[in-house]
Amino acid sequence: MGRLSGRGIEADLVNAPAKPIDGLMEVQSLKTHFAGRRGPAVRALDGVSFSLARNESLGVVGESGCGKTTLGRTIAGLYRPTAGSIRFHPDVAQRDCGQARAAPGRVQMVFQDPFGSFNQRMTAHQILAEPLRAAGERNGTDAIGRAVEAVGLGAAALKKYAHEFSGGQRQRLAIARAIVTRPALMIADEAVAALDVSVQAQILNLLADLKASYQVAYLFISHDLSVVEHVSDRIAVMYAGQIVELGPTANVVGMPRHPYTRALLSAVSGVKGSGALQADGEAPSPLAYPTGCRFHPRCSVAEARCSRDQPAERAFGPDHRAGCHLA
Repeated sequence: MGRLSGRGIEADLVNAPAKPIDGLMEVQSLKTHFAGRRGPAVRALDGVSFSLARNESLGVVGESGCGKTTLGRTIAGLYRPTAGSIRFHPDVAQRDCGQARAAPGRVQMVFQDPFGSFNQRMTAHQILAEPLRAAGERNGTDAIGRAVEAVGLGAAALKKYAHEFSGGQRQRLAIARAIVTRPALMIADEAVAALDVSVQAQILNLLADLKASYQVAYLFISHDLSVVEHVSDRIAVMYAGQIVELGPTANVVGMPRHPYTRALLSAVSGVKGSGALQADGEAPSPLAYPTGCRFHPRCSVAEARCSRDQPAERAFGPDHRAGCHLA
């Protein structure tokens, strides 16, 4: 699937206001569309806006195909956006040929499948040295030693190859690769989805410890709301390429405003206050989203206007917002 050409993020960043942002990162009206070989474009991200503070953990939750992985990869620079802007604090950003972006090593990513993201011919030491070299660090021996100890692997692991580690150990190595450059932002994309429940808990506790010791912000992407609740200061609920609800974790879980959020919560055993809403049917195709509210074909409380009018975003207390006519 090829990417659409057109006005990309660099143009927006070059023309962005000179006033620095207050937090770590601001995302405004971000769109990432992919052009198919035939037919309409895949609108994976279709207008996403949020901010991220320093040392904050923002959970991004939603069904498969909602755009959450595309969001993470666009912020990490792996995908070129179609429109919108991503602005980093000056301490994190750099300008190269007039284009603003995160400086090398300041934004790192942890993938769901660490085995697939490793060069199988490299030792763990070589894997950890690579991002340091990309960030311009000529001698990273001390940083490598600190990173491998921080994730609980030990110096002896540096001589091993990826296939010699267990699944949990490989994810620890992937996390060590992410923190070795001391990033300001770590993007974890389904980082515990492929692990056993007991190992999941260990990795989540490790991420919590690293957040404190390395002063790193997280964009934690998952389909599992119970996992996101455990690690996040705030939660962004995504549906059909957009954020439909965003707020502090206690508010989103305890007082959900969007029917889709309530449907997600009702699927999590033991969560109180989620109601009995269910999301019947399947999520819409990113090739052709429905008119009006994109959730209305699956919403049990939808009204006629829901299929006709795009709901405006409404505020529900400090830093809590949702886009729903009936919220």
